[in-house]
Amino acid sequence: LLMWLIIGISSGYCLFNEFGKKIEFTRVIILLYLMLFSIVGLTFEAGITIVRQWFTFLGTIAGKGIFFIFCGTLGISFGFTMSPFYKGLPSIVGIIAIAVGVLLMVLGCMNKNKTPASNTAELPAVGGDAKITGQNPYAA
Repeated sequence: LLMWLIIGISSGYCLFNEFGKKIEFTRVIILLYLMLFSIVGLTFEAGITIVRQWFTFLGTIAGKGIFFIFCGTLGISFGFTMSPFYKGLPSIVGIIAIAVGVLLMVLGCMNKNKTPASNTAELPAVGGDAKITGQNPYAA
């Protein structure tokens, strides 16, 4: 949750400062994307149903890690200039997001080795209930 806030606030701050100077179109678009992705992450963490249905990969540790790495690469694309601070801020946040993403990926992969207590998941199907067992029904 904290990483989503950091990405969103830093993107908003940089976007606000971008309009005071000569506007670089690509920077504005990437900042808008970062703000959108942080809103998606925050609403997913808040438990909004429609966001949880569309972005199910954020429900796994490895999925969040990949998404943080993706957002981090967008931030790093700004470069490492620090002349005005707001131009280098996305790069710093991008490095942090990539580090958190890699950490989540490692934790997600370590978690895959543990077997769950049951190999069944109950999902509602159209016209009734269906049970997904993970076993091949056609196997002999």
